[in-house]
Amino acid sequence: MLGELERLFLREKPVLALIALDEMENAYAALIAKRIDSTLPHTCSIFHELQAQGLIRSRPEGRINYLELTARGKSIVKALRDLSELLSRQNAMRM
Repeated sequence: MLGELERLFLREKPVLALIALDEMENAYAALIAKRIDSTLPHTCSIFHELQAQGLIRSRPEGRINYLELTARGKSIVKALRDLSELLSRQNAMRM
């Protein structure tokens, strides 16, 4: 049986949200939702899960909650990018 993190990272939108968060400065949920083509409620739900797992934290400034990766979140983004690169190379070798 898969654990919580495994279930989270076997879905497309959480992976896209984490990578987008890593690539953006001063990111917040609505901005990332638009970038990953997701609804705001779904994106907020994803961020709630990511925060519960200690991968992101929010930094409130005025009415906006900016989001940032924790050290653990940055490590996972690196691993996801490495996996994506490995999978891309595998596809290139087949061609």
